[in-house]
Amino acid sequence: MTYTIKDITFRPAESHSDYPVKYGRRRTIERRLKAYDVILDGVMIGRVFEAMATFERKTRGRTYVNSRWRSPRWYQEQLGQMTSFRTYFETRKQAAEALLWALHPENA
Repeated sequence: MTYTIKDITFRPAESHSDYPVKYGRRRTIERRLKAYDVILDGVMIGRVFEAMATFERKTRGRTYVNSRWRSPRWYQEQLGQMTSFRTYFETRKQAAEALLWALHPENA
């Protein structure tokens, strides 16, 4: 069966951070990070959540970092599977599509 993003429902879940985070390069913004359980056909298949990602700008050939900042990005994890390397996504929808594709590659 072919699944699409329209078949997925999101249920708010416990966030990884219970406290507000500050982020931004010049003007700092403070807000709480969000997390959702991803449900497909009434079964929870994983979760998508926001976490802080670090970005750096370096000059070519230099060992020092010119600037560094942190910004929230969306991540996905399958149910019962932990990974040490995670790819970040710009939107919650992109993270949910990646989770759906990982479980059902025939949908690509």
